[in-house]
Amino acid sequence: MKRPSFCFIVFFFAVFLIPFSHALLISPAKVEFSQYVPGGSEEFDVTIINDNAEDIIIDMSYESWEGKINYAEYFRAVDYENNKVPISAGSSQTIHFVLQYPELEQFGTVRFATIRFYQVPLSSDGSTIAATVAVRIPLETQAAYPEKYVKIEMEDFAVAEPGEEVELHSILTNLGQNVLQSVSGVFILRQGENSYSYPFVPLQLFLQSESQTVSAIIDTSDLPSGKYSVLTHVEYDGESRDSFEKIFIIGEKNVEILGLGKDYFSEGGSDTITVSLLSYWVEDMNVALNVDLLSIDGEVLQSSSFGSYTLPAAEKKDISSGFDFSQYDIGAYILRVRVDLEGQEIIKEYPISLIPTNEFSAPEEENSVFMYLIIIVLLVLLFALVIGYIIYRKRQGTLV
Repeated sequence: MKRPSFCFIVFFFAVFLIPFSHALLISPAKVEFSQYVPGGSEEFDVTIINDNAEDIIIDMSYESWEGKINYAEYFRAVDYENNKVPISAGSSQTIHFVLQYPELEQFGTVRFATIRFYQVPLSSDGSTIAATVAVRIPLETQAAYPEKYVKIEMEDFAVAEPGEEVELHSILTNLGQNVLQSVSGVFILRQGENSYSYPFVPLQLFLQSESQTVSAIIDTSDLPSGKYSVLTHVEYDGESRDSFEKIFIIGEKNVEILGLGKDYFSEGGSDTITVSLLSYWVEDMNVALNVDLLSIDGEVLQSSSFGSYTLPAAEKKDISSGFDFSQYDIGAYILRVRVDLEGQEIIKEYPISLIPTNEFSAPEEENSVFMYLIIIVLLVLLFALVIGYIIYRKRQGTLV
């Protein structure tokens, strides 16, 4: 009789532990569409399974596979328009999605978008919110190359000093089935109602699968300072396309408050507030950040200083700090964000909600008891396995 091998012991414990493992499960793991139809739509279901011992909230976002393009405007989660799905421990939710096809930048069998499911568990005492699991599923489709199609890849732009000349670049690729006689176009800068166009030199006899870089120079001395959106518009053989927009900044000493990490917080304790800021200046800037909690009728209930920070030039910066909500009831409030920039105060207000701490959280005591039971059972099994092996070795010695 052979003695139990180490691999057998590992296998035994792996099999035993499977029922006690916890995860966020998504079904199906990939959504496939048989055909891409420009301007068309698709409907499909995705089931989210909370195989955890605690209740959770899922935040859903929609993006390209690389995360560079936000596809949120093309998706709608029916009955979950805020893209937040509460799921109790051990249960599941099936979400019905409606997708309006975007204009694809690449054809063939591709991952043109993903849905990202971000698990945010709430602790039972309301003291923390920590993202622990993110699961993404790809959406793939098959489509024949169109007869005429130009892919546009525009480079990211940062910040220009006022009066500086800046060269804009885009890479154009002919993904269509035909040679294009001519490709012309412009770079378009937009700020509010104002729009500025800068043409590039047209391409002649643009061959299939060929790539070319187009460019144009802008003189920022003719433009007011501030944040712009910039895109590339191309026209070819009766077709036209626009690239995705990029941010372009002509430097000024200003800060934009981009938003909050979330708009719901746990009552009865502390929670984490995350504020996103964007600098418009060509160098690093020092700012002070303050946050006020207001009642729905505008009364200031609490003020908190988040401290001083250095903002990198033309970059987004996320600032997080704890905030004590223990004195306030469940309901609607206003969060006022104040940025002090060299004596200039920039203010933005956001509606928020305080939600019940236990609405999305499993009791900590139950989780602890469950964990201790697992540990005790494992110790008992390990002890029994060791004793059994000792008895086996003694019997083998006796037989010899």
